Amino acid sequence: MPVYRYQAKTSPHGITSGTVEAENERAAVSKLLRDNCHPLSLRVQSGDPGRRLLFRKHSSRDTALFFRQLANLLQAGLPLIKALNNIIGQRGSQRLHPALKDVRDHIQRGNSLSEALGAHPEVFNPLEVNVIKAGEASGKLAEVITKIAAVRENELELSQKLRSALAYPLLLVCVGAITLFVLMSYVLPKFVVLFQDLEQDLPLLTSILVRTSLFCEHYWPVILVGVASLIGLGVRLVKTESGRLRIDTLLCSLWFTRQLIVRIQTGKFSRTLASLLDSGVPILTGLTIVSDTMSNRVYRRTLKQVHTYVAQGRHLSEALAEYKIFEQNTTDLIAVGEESGQLGEMLGRIADMNERDAGRQLESLVFMLEPMLILVLGGVIGIIVMAILLPIFEINFIAQ
Repeated sequence: MPVYRYQAKTSPHGITSGTVEAENERAAVSKLLRDNCHPLSLRVQSGDPGRRLLFRKHSSRDTALFFRQLANLLQAGLPLIKALNNIIGQRGSQRLHPALKDVRDHIQRGNSLSEALGAHPEVFNPLEVNVIKAGEASGKLAEVITKIAAVRENELELSQKLRSALAYPLLLVCVGAITLFVLMSYVLPKFVVLFQDLEQDLPLLTSILVRTSLFCEHYWPVILVGVASLIGLGVRLVKTESGRLRIDTLLCSLWFTRQLIVRIQTGKFSRTLASLLDSGVPILTGLTIVSDTMSNRVYRRTLKQVHTYVAQGRHLSEALAEYKIFEQNTTDLIAVGEESGQLGEMLGRIADMNERDAGRQLESLVFMLEPMLILVLGGVIGIIVMAILLPIFEINFIAQ
């Protein structure tokens, strides 16, 4: 049973807040009124702790597949309960089935689909719940679920492109780091004895390499612990809101990632807002939902300010031009869409354009990154080889 967080008035000057467990919003309001609490706000917080533990493991691929299957079945004319039973009975990913069974049970008890999905915020985000709620009100449920599936699939495709593009460079970095560590810790110390037997001053490059190699040989456990600690601190930093904001700010300022971030975030903003507006969601509500779904914290924070600006009666294009988070071309196209009354359609075109550009820029970035990594690794290994060979060349020169 879902848990609702509420804020309610208990007297002309008294306001209280807390949580109430109920089957749906109507039942939650009834419970509060019985306790002489008049709700000011009410939203789903979560289900019980056991259910959160059960439903938390899922993937974007599972959810995208669910929405695509549900849209196809509803468009084919199947009733909602029968469509859900059909999806639950399939041999797809079992991780989503407990949540889907709970959604079906909620609907059988008289809740709407949006209320049932809203009881699982760990699986279905506010964008999807609000779009489906608007689709239920307009009688276009199958159409809006198709749009949700398209949004999910676009996000999944871009995520897969990003992972595939970064897989080879990351492999190069890992293999190169391991190779250098093995050379410095195990291979080069074998040459130290040879260099010590020369009984002559070593070249500066060779001397530095020998000292580094001896340090790695004797303190390699400390080095491994230090690297592991840095990785752990990095992971913890990413999980904090302030850490994510610092990282996103850095990515937005670097010349080789700035344009890619702009394209990705513009595409996500435009695609999401277009889906909300086309489904009948008011623009202020849409901006609130969009800002919460943005992956980049810089854009998330700025879009909340844009929401405040638009709430004062200004146009969306004026607010975006004021904060300059998107390119001028994007702002101009949004202004044209507002003037023509086709903002949703224009946002869809902007999303298509930026998603294509993001894919091309990602390919170009990886195309430049791979040879740069190979050159850097080759240069480091070349320096090591040169440092080893220099004393040998000097011996040959003296012998002649």
